[in-house]
Amino acid sequence: MADQEEEAKAKKEVRVFGRPELASKVAMFQRKAEDHDRKQKDNPFSERWDGSASSALSKDDPRYGHPEEGSKTEKRGQQAGQLISSEVRVLCENVHEFGTEQPDGTRAITFGELFQALAGSVSAAAEKRNENTKEEESYAYIERIREIKKRENGDELVYVFVIEAFYELR
Repeated sequence: MADQEEEAKAKKEVRVFGRPELASKVAMFQRKAEDHDRKQKDNPFSERWDGSASSALSKDDPRYGHPEEGSKTEKRGQQAGQLISSEVRVLCENVHEFGTEQPDGTRAITFGELFQALAGSVSAAAEKRNENTKEEESYAYIERIREIKKRENGDELVYVFVIEAFYELR
């Protein structure tokens, strides 16, 4: 065991004689390599992951459950948040346009009504085009629906959905 530790330490030590600027660059790359190795030991998806070496965060730590600052994961999360925000905004605009006003001043629409409104607008455009071009009938469908919220409205359960992909086929 002691031999392995000495061997590992000897591998990490790199000595450069005669050129201080080269020695500083070698030291910089050595630090980067050690930092990368440390990150890989903390990364549970890495082959070099070492659960005992990783520093576990407390649930009280503000970094708990968040990606490392400046990482690609953080950037992807921000992009996903922007995309979801725009989808929710479009959904809200559709609910405002096609929904009915409630006594409390909010607007509501059932999924069926929302689907009919969106599919109807695509079908109407397709029918108009078919009349002009004498093409075969078009079909509209929704590929993916993601549930956003579920709530009770009296005796009824109301679901709010975001339509991810809406297609028209000929």
